[in-house]
Amino acid sequence: MVDVNDASGMGKQLQRQWELLEEADIPDADRAAISAFVTHRREIEDTARSTRRTDLSNLRCASERADVPLTEMDLADVRDLFDTLTTSRDQGGYGLDPSGSGMFDYKRALRVFFDWLDGDPEYGDYPFADRITLPDRDVQGAATEDEMLTPEEVERLKDAANHPRDRALIALLADVCPRVTLLLGLRVGDVSLDGDEPWFRPNPNVEDGHKGVDDDPIPILYSRGELRSWVNQHHPDPRDHAPLWPVLKGYDRENPQQCALGDDRLRDLLAECADRADLDKPAEPHHFRRVALTRMSNSDRLTPQEITHIAGWASQQMLEVYDYTTAEERNAAIHETLGFSDGKSGDGTDLDMDPVACPNCRTKVPSAAHFCPQCGAAVDEVVKSEVEDRKRRATEQSITADDPDAAVVYQKLAERLDMDPEFVRQALSDDAGHADSPS
Repeated sequence: MVDVNDASGMGKQLQRQWELLEEADIPDADRAAISAFVTHRREIEDTARSTRRTDLSNLRCASERADVPLTEMDLADVRDLFDTLTTSRDQGGYGLDPSGSGMFDYKRALRVFFDWLDGDPEYGDYPFADRITLPDRDVQGAATEDEMLTPEEVERLKDAANHPRDRALIALLADVCPRVTLLLGLRVGDVSLDGDEPWFRPNPNVEDGHKGVDDDPIPILYSRGELRSWVNQHHPDPRDHAPLWPVLKGYDRENPQQCALGDDRLRDLLAECADRADLDKPAEPHHFRRVALTRMSNSDRLTPQEITHIAGWASQQMLEVYDYTTAEERNAAIHETLGFSDGKSGDGTDLDMDPVACPNCRTKVPSAAHFCPQCGAAVDEVVKSEVEDRKRRATEQSITADDPDAAVVYQKLAERLDMDPEFVRQALSDDAGHADSPS
């Protein structure tokens, strides 16, 4: 369990990097300069804790691995350090990919560090900062269309969940793809599920986990049913200040702030659900974000401004990353919009989660859903048929059973199949091999 205001544990990670800097076997001049630089980044530039943690780590490691103190380097020394970092381990280096994220982080940190040193009168001249070029980093949506989760696969993951909390988590991840720090930092009071326009608002007490996202409400689309079921029927402590995603074991009502689900446990439970669902596609949190944003970007129902708002981006530039439409599909869409055709051309990839109304309570649920998360009624025709068949057989056996006790058992089974949707869901899930204890 973790603090709901710091679900990623960033405070502890940052503190640990400061401790490692103090313990490191590096020149004292480097230690003092790194400390002053990171303090400047906090007090003057107001950088995020994650940025300062990365700066501390990369600059400390650079000082440890360099032959020359950072504060005494010229451009040739910097290049020698980069050679050491990218040389293979069997040749005495550290084996980093010259174009990989590791080298990008080293170069970015050193470039900003030397630029700061050059502008501070306490240090010498370091005019070479802008000559440290950063490798290109390709930002991609889902790696391929084949890896993207379909609505049916999302339903399989939800059906493989062992608890309504986990179903609701998966539903919201697949719906509007909040970043993990934003998702795990939510409290019950940060969510509004009444009416036709549900929303959630980032927890303002999370120091730096929102990456520029305003504290404005973000719409909830397809996952309202699961969220309402979780909060209104199953949440152990639905007070406004309680974590929306609490731990299920060891929850302390006297100290709810410290009882939030953590990042590591979230990743574990997603992997467990994927394993039980026999799903061989990625199921880590950021993959849900990629899939949801790809679905939104390829839809003609949301404007770029609306998608940017949901995603929490500062601009529309990232939309291009998630657009998998082909020229043929764009042509068809143009003809359809202008009324020249019905727009149907090519097979495309169906990632849409078009909602349908539950026949029992009229709650909007994803078209691939098997059950209504609000009332529990079966909405999938195959599942409805299976439930009806089980009720019919239980009723028949209650009538034909020779043993009166057995007849009562079958009668109660038929009643539960008719009146207890959660029992039905669990029965079908158990038959599919989804049985584990929640945590």
